[in-house]
Amino acid sequence: MRLNLAIFALSMAAAAILALYTAAFRSDSAHTAIIVVAIVGTLLGVYLLIAWWRERESLSQTCDVTRSGITEPETIINETSFSTLVTPVEALPPTNPSESKY
Repeated sequence: MRLNLAIFALSMAAAAILALYTAAFRSDSAHTAIIVVAIVGTLLGVYLLIAWWRERESLSQTCDVTRSGITEPETIINETSFSTLVTPVEALPPTNPSESKY
């Protein structure tokens, strides 16, 4: 989650910096707002990137956690019975095509 937010903040900061270099602002308030977005986005993005780097796990640890949560397909099939999923033909009401309701 931190990495996603860091990428978002750094992308917004990069867009704001590019806007500062390429656009001609008519009002000082818009220019100031873009500067604030660039500074806050850069600082927040760098902070979140460092926080993610400190808390990251190795790929093998992540795979081990994922594998421990996976159940075997045989146990899932054994827990559900086929007879409870299918309605027997005898339980269905008889249908007569000549007595159609429609």
